[in-house]
Amino acid sequence: TLLSKVLANSNNLYAEAITKTLGAKLYNIGSFRTGSMAIKNILQPPTGINFEEISLVDGSGLSRYNLISPHQFARLLY
Repeated sequence: TLLSKVLANSNNLYAEAITKTLGAKLYNIGSFRTGSMAIKNILQPPTGINFEEISLVDGSGLSRYNLISPHQFARLLY
């Protein structure tokens, strides 16, 4: 699947496209902003992560402005 390719090879272009696609599906606008909002809405209920403490700027995780505390990241992995 596409997601397994992204995770196995760390394909940043695919990760960016998936983020925009999530935004398009949930908000009818395929952008980083709506993609980040979609990720937050999908991950918050099952993980309990406080997204007020996290900064998601892009879909690949390459930006230095993507910020998450170790505690919140551990919640995601758990």
